[in-house]
Order: sequence, then C-alpha cells, then structure tokens
Amino acid sequence: MHELGVARRIVRRALEAARGDELATLRLRLRPEGGFEAGALELSLRAAAAGTPAEGAAIEIRAAESGGVALESVAVREPA
Repeated sequence: MHELGVARRIVRRALEAARGDELATLRLRLRPEGGFEAGALELSLRAAAAGTPAEGAAIEIRAAESGGVALESVAVREPA
C-alpha cells in the first residue's frame, strides 16, 4: 500500500509544522493522474494520524493540475 508510506510522511510534516499543537485540518493537493485515489489516501492519512496530535483532524483533498500529492496547509486547534 504505497499510500500509507506517503501518508506517514505527510502526517510527520504536518506535525512538524504544527509544532506539537493538535491539528484541526490537513489540506492537500492531489493530481488525479498521480497514481493515488483520494479515498485510499484519506484512509491512509487517518491510519497514519492515529495516536498522534493529528488524529481526528479534518482532511481536505483538492485536485491539482501538477505534482503528485502535496501538503498544502495545516490548521491547529485553538486551546480550550
């Protein structure tokens, strides 16, 4: 499952960008011809995020004209 390896790298980068804060949203760009299916990628992202501050974050995947899969931005949860 190639998606899981990519998902782990994306989650790792998102957590680094969030600097330990809990993630609210992961936004990604996905080129339709890039060899990935959005549903499979989302499942892999959820699996990779399990047990981390990214668990439960919303995942937004939008189509891109170039590139493969790219982390576009992250949003962190506001402290309670």
